Amino acid sequence: LTAFGALPAEEDSVPRQLHRQGKKSYFSGDPILKEYFPEYFESPSKIGGFNINDWTVDQPVQAYIKQKLFENSFDFLVSHLLRLDHMGHQTQDLSSSQVLHAIQDIDRFLFNLMASIDDNTMLLFTGDHGMTKKGKHGDDSKQETQTAIVAFYKNGFKKHRKDNEGLKKIMRSVDETTEPVHQIDLVPTLSMLMGLPI
Repeated sequence: LTAFGALPAEEDSVPRQLHRQGKKSYFSGDPILKEYFPEYFESPSKIGGFNINDWTVDQPVQAYIKQKLFENSFDFLVSHLLRLDHMGHQTQDLSSSQVLHAIQDIDRFLFNLMASIDDNTMLLFTGDHGMTKKGKHGDDSKQETQTAIVAFYKNGFKKHRKDNEGLKKIMRSVDETTEPVHQIDLVPTLSMLMGLPI
């Protein structure tokens, strides 16, 4: 996939498979993602994402996601927040107050989502890239290519499933998770969790 003026993705994808099964998918955030999957997501009117001075860029995104969560008529809900990325580029200092405020805002949003989701919804949170201490990304350093991934399910994940050895490795408790999760495993894992063909 390429950015800026991207053509729709031709590869098979989770959004495409959900669409084929008549599932409801919603997206709000970075407008580039909507360019990749124009037919598969419903989303609010275009949200600007290229003004790195816009401190409010995530407000309409968060409001839309909260609204859809409240309506509870979705199968797949995706949000791509931009403020932290913008503040990193703008300040070029990950310890700046602007970056710290952006992180606190994301924390509040995530805790609100965790409190609001029902017992049948899983929250998966990750970043599309890391960032250097100077707020840059795009190269191949560890700081730029590694990011956290967190999965939250109100009832907790089953630690082990006797009937499927493959799930034992995927569904570990946080205390046991010491291995990195590879980005290439994300799509098949999501597909398996949602009962989609891989």
